[in-house]
Amino acid sequence: MSIMSSSKYTEDNVTSLKSLTNRLNLNAKYSKFDFHSWVKKNYDLKLGMNVLDVGCGNGAQIFDFIDIVGSQGSISGVDISDESIEEIKQKSENFKNIQVFAADMNNLNTIIKNDFKVKTYDLAHATYSLAYASDPTGILDAMRLALNKAGRLIITSPIDPNSLRELAKKIGNPLPKYDSIGRFPKEVLEPYFRSYFYNVKIEVVKNVLSITEVNDVINFYRNTGYYCSKTEMDLIKYAQLEIESKGFFSFEKNNFMIIGENQIF
Repeated sequence: MSIMSSSKYTEDNVTSLKSLTNRLNLNAKYSKFDFHSWVKKNYDLKLGMNVLDVGCGNGAQIFDFIDIVGSQGSISGVDISDESIEEIKQKSENFKNIQVFAADMNNLNTIIKNDFKVKTYDLAHATYSLAYASDPTGILDAMRLALNKAGRLIITSPIDPNSLRELAKKIGNPLPKYDSIGRFPKEVLEPYFRSYFYNVKIEVVKNVLSITEVNDVINFYRNTGYYCSKTEMDLIKYAQLEIESKGFFSFEKNNFMIIGENQIF
């Protein structure tokens, strides 16, 4: 068995375009859970909606949503990755109602005020990005205050357990700073939403990836925020034994979605 070289991989590369693309591709290849259908069902998008996408990555949801909101609506997106934003700009040249900006989401309030043409939104959402921010409450405030009276705020985030991260910890890479990510929905999101919104809906979906190739296991691990080169060989050995004995290496990676909406009088 030949394992891909780790020379191009570093810790904390989770925000890069390559890292994001690799994770999305591996999720699509090995997950039985249709994440995009789940999102679209719960987002309940309509023609003419103005949407704010915080941590938009390379625009997977932007291009999913733009046909639904149509030319009467708009999508404004922000992401810290210059590569990702440049990719969206190239793909959206023919869309006058898509505007994206490369910046730290912690500055969202200023970005909305100074850079985006659309200032108020029917839907503001962040998918798998807010848990990694240094000031998530400040970002939530900026998103909430940019909603119109009937607007909705939706955050999708990882939630414990994440058995690949737990395995990495057992092997010898504790990285306690990432333990808070799995607790983020219950410790930050739910209290915030219940403080500010009249109606709050929560969905938690279990997602198990069963990976049949060792290279794909390591590729996934290398493109997570909790990757550590020191534990890589031990994780390779563990994954190889699992695949040889069971035919696959599986781990649980669950999804949390919270939706907040105000009462309309």
